Amino acid sequence: WDAQVVHWAAEMVVESEINRMPYFSYYPNNAFIVFLFSVAIRIGRLAGISNGYFCIVTMQCFLFAVTAFVLYRTAVLLANERVALAVWVVYVMIPGLSPWVTVPYSDATGLLFPALLFYLYVYICKKKKYTMPVLAMGVLACIGYYIKPQIIIVIIAVLMTTAFSFRKKWLSEKSRL
Repeated sequence: WDAQVVHWAAEMVVESEINRMPYFSYYPNNAFIVFLFSVAIRIGRLAGISNGYFCIVTMQCFLFAVTAFVLYRTAVLLANERVALAVWVVYVMIPGLSPWVTVPYSDATGLLFPALLFYLYVYICKKKKYTMPVLAMGVLACIGYYIKPQIIIVIIAVLMTTAFSFRKKWLSEKSRL
């Protein structure tokens, strides 16, 4: 099971017992998540926590909480505080509806990246500020890709939405002439 192999590999990295695993020649996409998990374990060890699994789950809980905040802020930008609170409540209920969120693997770790990418897209659309948010989107898309390659789908959606928006605007301006 990938989640278990990734956890074991992160533990081995921390113990300096890993040099090569044939697993990563078949699934190279999991190398970065192993690195992140090993960092979480090392931080936990510095804090006196010896249980690596606990450290990884704690990191994921932190990422889950940050994702909840990002979704809340996105909903505020799109609607209002009341809608944002409803979005936050639904998101916080997810672990109760799907305990897979707590499984230490790229699915839960990667949740933050689509949320951040969407927030930045909405921010760009609402605030009309481009340079830093677009650069941040590029960096986040790259990091997110190494965690979960499917995160690129969000960038594709943003690009397609932007292209259709420009086309619609161009066609409406052209029809006025």
